[in-house]
Amino acid sequence: MLVMSITFSFVAVALLVYFYVKVRTSFSPDAYAKTMQQEVIKMIRDIRYEADIAVQMLEKKIGECNQVVRTIDRKLTLLNEEILKEHTARTLFRASGARSQETQEEVCARPEHRSAPSRAGSSAAKPAPTKRGTIEVYNEKIIRDNGLRAESPLLKDAIIALSEKGLAPEFIAEKTGKPLGEVQLLINLSR
Repeated sequence: MLVMSITFSFVAVALLVYFYVKVRTSFSPDAYAKTMQQEVIKMIRDIRYEADIAVQMLEKKIGECNQVVRTIDRKLTLLNEEILKEHTARTLFRASGARSQETQEEVCARPEHRSAPSRAGSSAAKPAPTKRGTIEVYNEKIIRDNGLRAESPLLKDAIIALSEKGLAPEFIAEKTGKPLGEVQLLINLSR
């Protein structure tokens, strides 16, 4: 029994020394400094990792924004070209309308084209302009079986009405017998 009590005493002393050293090292100023240093190093690693992820996401978003800016720039360039084309087309259309009106006035002023009994019926079939200075480009009658609106007296109005219904310019050109470019020009000028 003496051996047993001596053994327990040595074990108790060993445990006491172990816990004393552990408590002393755990609560020493050096232990606090080491623990704080490890925590700071861990936080720095976490911050670097998060910063790298944020920088990668930011670079990705900047790339997407640059792509959108390039696309918008291309579209604006095309839009400016289309506006210039439309302005040129309007100018040419107005100039050709003024020339055709002058030509009509010159033809009507000739003595052989003045009112003759045989031509009185044909001139009455053409609709007269309601406003002074109105230019009539199309004065053909609209055929009902072409799918055009019968109440519209002018082919120009019918083309515009068909485009407003959502029909393709190719289909309208086919049905009216007019060139595709002319139909597209009328549709664009009516907008």
